[in-house]
Amino acid sequence: MQSALWVMLGTALLATLSWDAPWLLPFKLLVVLVHEIWHALLTVLTGGQVDGLSIGWDGSGETSVTGLTGLIPFTLSVSAGYLGSMIVGGVLLACSLQRKRERMILLSLGISLGYFAALYMEPMGLAFNTAAGWAAAFGLASFLPGWFMRIMLGSTGTVIVWYCLYDMFDFAGQIEHTDAGILAQFLVQQGMVVDADFLSYAISFSWVAIMLAVMAYTLWPALRSGEAPSGQEGGPVMVETCLPPENPRF
Repeated sequence: MQSALWVMLGTALLATLSWDAPWLLPFKLLVVLVHEIWHALLTVLTGGQVDGLSIGWDGSGETSVTGLTGLIPFTLSVSAGYLGSMIVGGVLLACSLQRKRERMILLSLGISLGYFAALYMEPMGLAFNTAAGWAAAFGLASFLPGWFMRIMLGSTGTVIVWYCLYDMFDFAGQIEHTDAGILAQFLVQQGMVVDADFLSYAISFSWVAIMLAVMAYTLWPALRSGEAPSGQEGGPVMVETCLPPENPRF
C-alpha cells in the first residue's frame, strides 16, 4: 500500500508542476471525457436523450441532450459531471490501495469507454479517438502484472481527482459558462432564485464539499486496511507448525 501512496503523491506533484505539459494532455482529455459521459448517463437514466458527445483540445466538453425536463432530472444530469468523475477517481484509487479487483476495474472502464464511444461519439473525432485509445490502454493493462495495474489505476485516479478539484475553481470571469452557472441559470428561469452569480458559486462550493466527502468515504476503508493491528507492529511473526513425532504409533 505504501508504494500505491507514493504513486498517488508523485502523480499529484508532477501534475501540479507540469499542468500544461504535453504528457498530461491524454489524462486531461480522459477526465473531460469521463465528465461528459456522466452527463450522458444521468440524462438517459432520468428520461432524456443524448444527441452527441464531444470534447476539445483545450479541455472543453459538450453533451447535447433533448427531452430533459423537470427540476430533478436537470439538476442530476448537470451535477453528474463532477460528482460522477470524482466517484470514478475514488474507485480507481481505492482499488490501487487495496490491491483488489484491479483487472476487473480496468476491463470495466475500458468496455464502458468503448460502449459510450460507439453510442454517442462521432467516429474518428477527438472524443471517439480518446475513448478508443484509453479503452485499448486499459484493456492491455489488465493483462500485465499486478504492480503495473496498480500504477495505472493510481496515476489515472489521482489525475481525475486532481483535475476535478482544480477545474471547479477555474471559473474566474466565466462562471456562467460552467456547469454550476448553467444550473444556476436554470433555477433562475424556474423562478426559484434571483441572483444567478451568487448561486453559481454556492453550487460550486457545495459540489466541492460533496466530492471531498465522496473521496473520504471511498478511500477510508483502503487506508484503514493498511493499518497494522494494535500491539503487533514490528513484532515477530509466530508460525505454529505440527510435525510428526520421531516414533509414531498407530
